[in-house]
Amino acid sequence: MGGNGGVSSTSKGGSPAGGTTGGTAISDASASGGSGGGSGTDASTPDARETSDSAVGVGHPRRVVVCDEGNTRVSLLDLEKNTSIWQRPLPGMRDIQLVGNDRLGASSSEGYVELDLADGTIKKEVKGYANVQSLRRLPNGNTILGIGTDDSSIRLLELDSKDVPVPGHDVTFPTVKHLRLFRRTPQGTFLLGALSTLAEVNWNKEVVWQMTFQGDPLHIYQGLRLPDGTLAVSEGYGSSILIVDPVAKKILTTIGGTTQPEAATINPHFYAGFQILPNGHYVVTNWQNHGAGHGSEGIQLLEYDAAGTLVWKWKQDPNLVSSLHGVIVLDGLDTTLLHDDVNGILAPVTE
Repeated sequence: MGGNGGVSSTSKGGSPAGGTTGGTAISDASASGGSGGGSGTDASTPDARETSDSAVGVGHPRRVVVCDEGNTRVSLLDLEKNTSIWQRPLPGMRDIQLVGNDRLGASSSEGYVELDLADGTIKKEVKGYANVQSLRRLPNGNTILGIGTDDSSIRLLELDSKDVPVPGHDVTFPTVKHLRLFRRTPQGTFLLGALSTLAEVNWNKEVVWQMTFQGDPLHIYQGLRLPDGTLAVSEGYGSSILIVDPVAKKILTTIGGTTQPEAATINPHFYAGFQILPNGHYVVTNWQNHGAGHGSEGIQLLEYDAAGTLVWKWKQDPNLVSSLHGVIVLDGLDTTLLHDDVNGILAPVTE
């Protein structure tokens, strides 16, 4: 499970696939509870890097990085122009993070890469591991990898800024299997999405909390601790984001779900990676299936307000994507800075 040590290299990589213009995608803000009108803004709207990061409301998504599991690639999309700015093939990719210096960190099956946000070229590649599912860059420059296959125990491995394993920070949790994403918490622990379970673990190899969710199948995908102590959890095949009281182990709010309004149009199949915006809204991916050719199925990018009302949706162009399972909305973010969702909302972090 994983190699004896990663191999790090830096290069510009090959040229990414050129930008693609699609012709059928729709940005739609007229969903139930929405404010009406289209999601587009006028031509004077600034680029994400020019928008003040102090703004609370960023509007509906315009520029996004997505993990397209169906096509096995990461793409930067301009939703207003319905174009792909760049596409980068990346076998085994699942997790993405803004790691600063205008770079995107992305997990790969053998380790991780750093991509130039401007054009998608590979600026750094770390290999030598196996079954990597998730990653988090730390403010000190270290990188944590989450490792685990469908049947194996979950392993967390920290690499220093030179990608050398950190002594004592290579731990395995035998009772928790089938990792999707892990996320840091303000308490220094980690939340692991694993089959029907969300588990909280630490570097002492302890499972300090866990909750099993009902349903078959589920695939708990991502969990975040919110400032009020509750948890936001994407439920996979439950097609929802759940707000959970971790003390009572009680579901307080269900966002989305298979019977939500407009379910026939959305085709809620599998809610995977999500982001919490500064205004408290949730932008979530609605994955449809493995492999190419699923871009015409369902609506794969959705925005809900904190109360669970669908306020925006993007009908993907099958010429651009197949099946999405991860997203970062770039609008309003300073990509020169490291960002993390350790406190719920994706924001710059220094610790």
